[in-house]
Amino acid sequence: MKDDPVLEFIASLGMRVTDPSAEEIDRQLERLTTLVRANPQVGQYLFEVMDKFEFNMWSGWIQKALDDIELRTCLVHQMLLLRHAAAGILSLSEDPDFRDGASGEKPPVSIIIPAWNQWEYTKGALESLFERTVWPDYEVIVIDNGSEDDTPRGLAEIASRERRLRVIQNRENLGFSGANNQGAEAAAHEHLIFLNNDVFIHHPDWIGQMMRSFLVHPRVGATGQFAVLDCFAGDSENLYQKVFFPGISIPVSWISGYNLLTRRQALKDAGGWRGDLYGVAGYEDIHLGYALREAGWFCVSPREIPLIKHLIGKTRFTDAGKDFVASHSPREDKHRIFRRHFGSRRVRLNLFLNNGAAEGRWDAGSQRFIKIIEESAA
Repeated sequence: MKDDPVLEFIASLGMRVTDPSAEEIDRQLERLTTLVRANPQVGQYLFEVMDKFEFNMWSGWIQKALDDIELRTCLVHQMLLLRHAAAGILSLSEDPDFRDGASGEKPPVSIIIPAWNQWEYTKGALESLFERTVWPDYEVIVIDNGSEDDTPRGLAEIASRERRLRVIQNRENLGFSGANNQGAEAAAHEHLIFLNNDVFIHHPDWIGQMMRSFLVHPRVGATGQFAVLDCFAGDSENLYQKVFFPGISIPVSWISGYNLLTRRQALKDAGGWRGDLYGVAGYEDIHLGYALREAGWFCVSPREIPLIKHLIGKTRFTDAGKDFVASHSPREDKHRIFRRHFGSRRVRLNLFLNNGAAEGRWDAGSQRFIKIIEESAA
């Protein structure tokens, strides 16, 4: 850590996360400017983070347009998030089982995709996956949850020419959790990627982008594009979503189920996808993240963002999808069900291990970052 200015910066941030007042923001920006002038590497790194504005979004901003979020407030929230995650980041950087840098391992992977109607989305997901994925050894298992459109015929046609595709046909819709568990049971490999059918693959090495985050420690239980860190301001339960700092695996509470890499043993230890508790869709990925930690695994944000596009609920949020989810959900509030198992969503940082050193170009970026701070204060 002593040779890495970014880790040294993180170590200096050990403070409680709060919702900052205007006065606190001014104080922190002044402190941040001083730190950046003294450590150009830190400035360059934070500039690279800020250049990806859609990441590290605080829950207080979720209902706001991006234009309504002040840059100065966003800058401070980057520091608040790092403060909250600092203990876990530093603990992994010092752990003897931690492996920094790119891993050369390329284990075989089973990709599990539940589908229910909306064939055009499933078709686009499969075509982009098979055309662009360069990972040397993978299989794709699509669980057709009783589709009534062109999905069965379309899947059969692709499977006839694509040996890596297996199709499981269900007579009825088992829901998201049921299909995922079914796919995991049928999977040939230890490493499992759960993927929604409304995604589009952009980068040929999207599996490698996930795996290099996953393999930093043998107890990593999950990673994926949309990582969430639950945190608190006073008694309020808040979160940061789509957590991402380049080159650093941030300890997170859970990974969104639309794109999640895990391993068979971790999933088994966590009790699988719990549709028996939450119904056909909703909250099961949150439960999984906490169950992994209870079982001795942990979730990390990606060191590299897997370049896939999620079209967000194109099946679930149709009228038919909403009606199906509503009619197959428990009457009890799902958050109350969760609390019965885990209590509050308060993060227990001592159960997280996380990695450290970030790679970056330590040059004029620090001066650009200082300019951003100064302009925001003008």
